[in-house]
Amino acid sequence: MRFKILYIILIFFLISGYNGCVPDQAVKSVDIYRGTNSIVMNFLGGAPPDEVLENAEFQIIANIKNIGASDVRQGYLTVNLEKDYMNLDDWVFDDPIVGYGIDYEQVIFDLEGKSEFNRYGGEGIINVRAKTKKIEELIEKHKSTVGLTACYEYSTKANPTVCIDPDVYDLKEGDKACHIADVSLGSQGAPVAVTRVEQNMVVHNNRVEPQFLIYMANKGNGQIFDKQKIEEACSAIGLEGDEWNRINIEAELSGNELACNPNPIKLTQTKNFVRCSAPEQYWIDKDLLAYETILSINLTYGYTTTISKDVTIEKQ
Repeated sequence: MRFKILYIILIFFLISGYNGCVPDQAVKSVDIYRGTNSIVMNFLGGAPPDEVLENAEFQIIANIKNIGASDVRQGYLTVNLEKDYMNLDDWVFDDPIVGYGIDYEQVIFDLEGKSEFNRYGGEGIINVRAKTKKIEELIEKHKSTVGLTACYEYSTKANPTVCIDPDVYDLKEGDKACHIADVSLGSQGAPVAVTRVEQNMVVHNNRVEPQFLIYMANKGNGQIFDKQKIEEACSAIGLEGDEWNRINIEAELSGNELACNPNPIKLTQTKNFVRCSAPEQYWIDKDLLAYETILSINLTYGYTTTISKDVTIEKQ
């Protein structure tokens, strides 16, 4: 009898302990496609220092994060120094740096973005050794700027629900499953955002051609450029004027590829949309009833961000 009582007590405590381990609330899900950032960098305290002596070594240390929803592969990092007063000594190779670029002043990095398995995105430390030069005899100090620039390819994905209504002139009786209307969107976990989609149905005899005006904007704190020029953007070669603000677009309606024009688009204040239309083989029969479907949009582009800090070089 005694053993039976002890057995019941043991079972009771085991059940109580198990219940105590159950969290009161489920883990909150994180929408990785929210926000307007991609690569963000911050100098760590004192590196570079506010002041440094001439002919002295110092470190440039920065935290780098990818807090957007796109992975960065083969991105480039470069240190910007006033060459008359400073020179780069060497990079300390560690994650996320994976190799040198054109020369030792440029390195290549990989950094994963946010995902369901990594809700905060990839992170690493950039460590650079540099050295000041001798300043002019007649001055006691000189203020110089130290910069760190990242150049990389990034993407934006948007999947708005749109209405396909072949009854353009409202001739059919009865309620419709949906009505054509403009769709406004928020952020998509990337610096370039799809902001609005305008819908239109163009009649061609007994069929209709779905058309969409896809509006976009740079919501981040960096600059857009041609994704084919990642290496040049972070080097002394630089970019030509027409290589800035170029965005490539791919769009699908119900899994069928649309034709978009212009593509790529050169984004300006007055030209901020692309017209995407269904090819003739995907036109819709006028007799079909209205229905909702997904418009899948994928933007790809080069993006660059820079941080900087003023450093005062003092005489020995």
